[in-house]
Amino acid sequence: AVDIGTNGEIVLGTADKLYAASCAAGPAFEGARISCGSRAANGAIEAVVVSGGDIDFDIIGNSPPRSICGSGLIDAVAVLLDLGIIDPTGRFTNPGKLPSAIASRIVKHNNQPAFVLAERRATSDERLLLTQKDIREVQLAKAAIRAGIKLLQQKIGIEDDGIKQVLLAGAFGNYIRRESALRIGLLPN
Repeated sequence: AVDIGTNGEIVLGTADKLYAASCAAGPAFEGARISCGSRAANGAIEAVVVSGGDIDFDIIGNSPPRSICGSGLIDAVAVLLDLGIIDPTGRFTNPGKLPSAIASRIVKHNNQPAFVLAERRATSDERLLLTQKDIREVQLAKAAIRAGIKLLQQKIGIEDDGIKQVLLAGAFGNYIRRESALRIGLLPN
């Protein structure tokens, strides 16, 4: 069982024992330190998918996009990986042959690459961006959770394929898309 938040609580069990760990994942999954991040509130992008040669998203409260919350952040990073906009190390790449709608979303912001998730208004300073720094924040949070899982696996002596079931706990865990969590390496396959 994995409860993902600023602190990640993890329990790994066998038929005989339960082992627990806690890890400091940092606040990225709760929207802190993310350029357009927020808690799961009205106007927050909560899900991101590729659709018809572009991206599409769900917004909490069916209102205009104002920010991105943790579940949307995990989806967005997974989508950027799937599209080849970032490589497996998290670095923005030269995207090559992308649909024009996707390619037009790649911009420079403060001398670093960024991906335009949405426009809040017509002006460019009102864009919701996912920057290289944001990707690095997600990587730090993900690495803490994954390290906690790996340490428990080492304690018990099992590999990823020895885990029969992963339960995501907590309010945030209910909204994470499994495919995205697996894609970014947050959870074992």
